[in-house]
Amino acid sequence: MAVPANVIYFVGYDTLRTSLPSSIPPTLAPLIAGMSARTFAVAAISPLELFRTRLQAYHPTENRSSFRSVLEGISSLVREQGLRSLWRGLELTLWRDVPFSGIYWTGYEYLRHKFKQHEVFRRGGEAGFFEEAFTAGWASGTLAAFLTQPFDVSKTRRQVYSGADVTSTVRLMGMIRQEEGIRGLWKGFVPRMLKVAPACAIMYVPF
Repeated sequence: MAVPANVIYFVGYDTLRTSLPSSIPPTLAPLIAGMSARTFAVAAISPLELFRTRLQAYHPTENRSSFRSVLEGISSLVREQGLRSLWRGLELTLWRDVPFSGIYWTGYEYLRHKFKQHEVFRRGGEAGFFEEAFTAGWASGTLAAFLTQPFDVSKTRRQVYSGADVTSTVRLMGMIRQEEGIRGLWKGFVPRMLKVAPACAIMYVPF
């Protein structure tokens, strides 16, 4: 699942960023390309994500193949509720991943440009490409994780919330803020940052 998702994501980002109309400001191109590429990638992989989630949660009650049992369950779901059922939960993922990608790529491209402009990582007349990409990725990944943490908290809560009154991510965010204060929307930020920031730092480093 990760391989096709990343192929769609990175190829989509580079393609969109370089093919956007020249009338779009350079500072907005990474934002638009990042958000669009992530939307395409998440939508394309959503059925596989559904299958993976059900396979992990499956508890066999008899001596049957878990893979086949889950596949039959999804087939029944499609017959009963249509193909749209394969994209169940897509909204929750988009709420978190699309803003994250837009913020990440905007920050990444901006920092890389500033590092080159001010020769921050110049050594012996040659640009420190690794340092530029790694630092820009780490910083922008941390910022994106911080700004989108409320969406991540809401996504997790909504997946396990049993109340019938919660019908949207925005409403749930408001409930969390009302009940737990503004800090409740940033619960779990440190573990998420420790996971996300290093990944963002190395995923686009030009070796």
